[in-house]
Amino acid sequence: MRYSVDHDLHIHSLLSACSRDPEQTPARLMQYAKPYWKDFIGVFVIMLLSIGHNILSPLLVGHIEEIVKAKFALSYLFTLVAIYGVILLISLVCTYLQAILLQKIGQKILSKLRMDIFTHIESLSHEQLNNIPVGKLVTRVTNDPNSISFLFTNILVTLAKNSMVVVGVLAAMLMLNYALTLMILCFVPFVVLFTIVFRKFSRRVHRAVSNATTDLNTYLSENLSGIKITQIFNREDEKMEAFRQRSLHLQQAKYQRMFVFGIFRPMVYMLHISCVMCLLYFGSRGFIENTTLL
Repeated sequence: MRYSVDHDLHIHSLLSACSRDPEQTPARLMQYAKPYWKDFIGVFVIMLLSIGHNILSPLLVGHIEEIVKAKFALSYLFTLVAIYGVILLISLVCTYLQAILLQKIGQKILSKLRMDIFTHIESLSHEQLNNIPVGKLVTRVTNDPNSISFLFTNILVTLAKNSMVVVGVLAAMLMLNYALTLMILCFVPFVVLFTIVFRKFSRRVHRAVSNATTDLNTYLSENLSGIKITQIFNREDEKMEAFRQRSLHLQQAKYQRMFVFGIFRPMVYMLHISCVMCLLYFGSRGFIENTTLL
């Protein structure tokens, strides 16, 4: 009995703390990943092997192009192509194993989180249950844990993988041509600035979509459970209009989210194209002038 009470208090403090301080939510939710730290280490090792393809393949392809342009040796070319194929095969196998492991970990975390939330809901008092709409509780048990599971199985892993890829590719670029690399790095502050601004607006629109979804689920759950009362008093049109208003509110919230992403992504793509154009210009000029520096 003591374990159950302490467990409920722990879940209650976790949910309350997350709602009070959203900035610290991922850090507090990391405790759900602690029991599977060995699995995450295995994913990390597999990730390192798959990252090798992203770093080595461009260098290998560039070396193959140099061989074709210079002294062409068919046997040596076959050897390089075979090495590239082996690297690609290892990368594909690692990507598959990584996806399988992450999905298994994510489902375990998802099940644990849903059980904890349901246990916490059962421990609420009658007064608290009367003040919380049923649809909101349903959303907390069904939709929100999926987002948290996605955090562990996709966002954090992708962030770690992309960070290591950036470091590895940056090191390779510096080894090949430090001048062109420094030129490309001039675009990084603009990307960081756009990301900071986007983060502020994206959090606002995501929260608006989440609140609108919760409001719609709450209204739908309450009215479906009392649909007979609605029919008895002939209030179908009024309920339909209220449901339509909530649906429109959710639609507008999603439009706002699409608008924010519709501005951010083209701006980042514009920076990407500008970077590629500068790279092609200075690289072509260096090749024509037979120089390696700008």
